[in-house]
Amino acid sequence: LKNTTAEYNTPRHLRVSGGSCSSRKGDALDLRVLIEPVNIWRDMQGQNLLELMYRDPKRWSLAFQTYVQLTMMQLHLAPVHTPVKLMERSLQSARYVFVENLYHSGHMTALELSILDQWFNWITKNVAVELDMIIYLRTSPQVAMSRILKRKRHEEAELPFDWLCRVHDLHEQWLLDHSQFPLPPKVMVLDANRDCTDIQRDFLEHLPDILDRSQLKHAPFRSAACVICRIFFVLTVCLDHFLQMDPAA
Repeated sequence: LKNTTAEYNTPRHLRVSGGSCSSRKGDALDLRVLIEPVNIWRDMQGQNLLELMYRDPKRWSLAFQTYVQLTMMQLHLAPVHTPVKLMERSLQSARYVFVENLYHSGHMTALELSILDQWFNWITKNVAVELDMIIYLRTSPQVAMSRILKRKRHEEAELPFDWLCRVHDLHEQWLLDHSQFPLPPKVMVLDANRDCTDIQRDFLEHLPDILDRSQLKHAPFRSAACVICRIFFVLTVCLDHFLQMDPAA
């Protein structure tokens, strides 16, 4: 493939000093943050696949979600050399939230859903894409819409509010109501309706407690006894500001 994880696996590091009772004073956590590969979706052999999906979801949803599964699997497998690996999104959120939304909205047929499911089930059984933890940046559809409007990503210019409501409800059902879809051992909820500075402060204060390395099970990459923790940030448009990213990323 021409597009590889190297194109969006850009270094984004957070250094966090531990200070809680469950961590050693002064013990620093070095985190590698892997962002959602939106720029690759916006330039697939010169075509904007994200825009095509928004413009005509019934025509392009299967193609888009197939490519999302591929690029998210690449992101899961991207090697890191830090103790902690964080991901803005995951293969699981794509399947359990966004594919579900497309199917139940009538933009994807049962046959197309079956094709994606067979791919997803094979990947999750044969590839190391498990999650140790989910940090749910819980945002109301109203706040999410206001941030989308401020972000001014042109593909989202005509994004319906009810689409955000459905995606929000599916996140709630999966992460809080324990729907039929599996969850990792830990789910932490942060109130992301607040100012992003407050969210960042809350996250950094709780991080040493969150990362109890004795509970991490999925560590296919080991280097000098360094355990890789997969942490997945559920979609929130606040994340662009939270990690001080380029708004278009």
